[in-house]
Amino acid sequence: MGITTEETSSEVPGQDASTLGIYGSVSTLDIVNHIKEFLVADAEASLIALGPENIRIMGLEENGHRLKTLGRWEVEISVGTSDTEPVRKMVEILPPLSEHEGPSDV
Repeated sequence: MGITTEETSSEVPGQDASTLGIYGSVSTLDIVNHIKEFLVADAEASLIALGPENIRIMGLEENGHRLKTLGRWEVEISVGTSDTEPVRKMVEILPPLSEHEGPSDV
């Protein structure tokens, strides 16, 4: 199962794919680990303390920490003190690539 992130747009968080359930789920910890992969490339950014408690999945119940369907979801990422404005990003949950699918050599 893949996770992609992109800038948030004016779209409403899409649960269009809500009928496409996934086996297992994607947690706020999974999202944090994905973000940290990007931060490690920057010496200053890699020092940011980021954990599951810093991620809020919009459109889920108050304490919702897991996505269980494919689709695009808006997340709010907060770091530091309450003086810092949270950042909103879109997270897309993609189906896993089968062993026959994958990057082509083209």
